[in-house]
Amino acid sequence: MFNPMTRRSLHLTLAAAVLVVWACNDPGSTGESSEGTPELDAIAGEVLVSLADNVFAPTHARLSERADALSSAAATHAAAVAAAGAEGADTEASRQALEAAYADAARALEAVELLQLGPAAGSSGVEGEFLRDELYSWPAVNTCRIDQELVAGEYDAADFTETRLVNVYGFDALEYVLFGDSVDNTCPPQLPINVNGDWTALGEAEVQVRRAAYAAVVASAIAGVADELEATWAEGGTWHGYLSDPNSGPLGSTSAAMDEVLRAMFYIDTSVKDAKLAQPAGIKDCSAEVCLDAVESVWAGLSKEHAVANLEAFRELFWAGPSADEGIGFDDWLGEVGEGALADEMLADTAAAIAALQAVEGSFVEALTDRGDALDASHAAVVELTDDLKGDFPTVLMLNIPTEAAGDAD
Repeated sequence: MFNPMTRRSLHLTLAAAVLVVWACNDPGSTGESSEGTPELDAIAGEVLVSLADNVFAPTHARLSERADALSSAAATHAAAVAAAGAEGADTEASRQALEAAYADAARALEAVELLQLGPAAGSSGVEGEFLRDELYSWPAVNTCRIDQELVAGEYDAADFTETRLVNVYGFDALEYVLFGDSVDNTCPPQLPINVNGDWTALGEAEVQVRRAAYAAVVASAIAGVADELEATWAEGGTWHGYLSDPNSGPLGSTSAAMDEVLRAMFYIDTSVKDAKLAQPAGIKDCSAEVCLDAVESVWAGLSKEHAVANLEAFRELFWAGPSADEGIGFDDWLGEVGEGALADEMLADTAAAIAALQAVEGSFVEALTDRGDALDASHAAVVELTDDLKGDFPTVLMLNIPTEAAGDAD
């Protein structure tokens, strides 16, 4: 029988085993700081205010709204599936509504993936509380553990998410129970749910009932975390205040706040470039020609859409707003230090990477199955962007890049 762990134990275990640790350099060790002339310090401060107002607050609000809709759709579908056996009800409409709500919420989630500051961050972030993992534990995914939970039937317990590993709930778990197209489980044959016949004993109808009920529980938990993050990033919220006025809280200074923002931006390097593109394409950390099991969103087939959403979110971070004309962003800051050409180059590289991804035919699994080099052009385009992100960009603005990414070879 599975022995539950505390949420804190889980996070520390997964952080050590799977998740990327982004540890920032100590500004004092290099003698460098983003603090410069009063004029440039003022611009950096305006960028932080713009980020809080125009990116962090609305992006988290959008996720919260869509997560609430997702939870409602999941509850409706679970009720429909539960009633279907006795009443012969059609569950197709509720299922389609849930799948659409999932896709909408997942797009919002992938934007929030670029905003891992404060409570959403892990152990390397300032006052990180691992809330990102509560929403989405990918790439730490374990569908067999979800199947075991379905057999155990304890997912409706009030403390379920408090006593389980994060890889049995969140968006990745929801994706599996919603889009998994087989009534079989994904556990090895030697595990008890197969050896003892526990899974077979459920029967196909009961498996579907439990998957729908599980989805409702998970979606409700997602909505709770999304609401928590929205509250802290809304105007007047704790972390909205910390980012707008770094001296008022644990960030301590404008330079430290900017280093935290840069750490979040490096999601493009470590997660998009490496985990979402290079590994599945066999370019890095893959011993085969391609590694399809490393693809994100293998069940829903939204791998391409997720990567595009990540890059679009990066562009909003760069602009510190939904467009170049709204807010004061890094493009404005670079312009003030005479590096407007670098800003133009990075924005052009971002657009080129988005276009390269959109040109991939089908999902990543479909594309790589058809042609092993299907993601090579997308990977190369993202490399163009991350080269500047690790090179001229932090150098010009005197920012400290995460040490883990500093040693990365593209």
